[in-house]
Amino acid sequence: MNTEFLFAGRATLTVEASLASQQRGHRPHYTYRVERGKRLGFVVGFMVGSDNAKASSYRYLGTLRTDGVFTSPRPDSQEARTFRVAVAAVFGGRAAIDHVEQAGWKLHHAGLCGRCGKLLTNPASIETGIGPECELYVRLGLDPDEVPCVADAEVARLQLAYWMNGDDGVILDALRDAAEERLGFDADRADLYVEATRRLMRRHKKGAALSEAFLKAAGV
Repeated sequence: MNTEFLFAGRATLTVEASLASQQRGHRPHYTYRVERGKRLGFVVGFMVGSDNAKASSYRYLGTLRTDGVFTSPRPDSQEARTFRVAVAAVFGGRAAIDHVEQAGWKLHHAGLCGRCGKLLTNPASIETGIGPECELYVRLGLDPDEVPCVADAEVARLQLAYWMNGDDGVILDALRDAAEERLGFDADRADLYVEATRRLMRRHKKGAALSEAFLKAAGV
């Protein structure tokens, strides 16, 4: 489990309490849903109902910022304190998660992709909590239906050229170079950006709305 999973948009995670904590009055486990909010960043819900697939089974617990700051109207409740510990562990990386688990607590994801909610079957995806199709977009911070770039006319011009000429390796190489030079991406992020463009093209083919978006961004 990592921050990419936590902020994927539809992450469901469970914190299993240590035996000692249960003996002190903690619940056996706490289940949370972290969803992208419309205005408040990420909204955290705490499961109080019996159906973990229904939104009505989750009670609002607070909001979570991408820097790990969690704000709750009930900050001293067990569920809020437990979630805060879980977030700190995720932000701390593998060593912090190991430390929490050595203390008898365990962090679990629900076996569903944190972005789309589909069942995970790929072993690597089960480990991270994000499916292989969604991982690219999570790493780029894009929704799969978003146009990868509308901010730079030269980049958009290359995307438009690829759009019109099909799977042209020369254009893709130029797009990769432009992503590095004009958008300031490192090589890994530029590769992800090009792949996101290719996937978007394949999925929407020559949809009018996407074509208009590239034309507008390219200043055509």
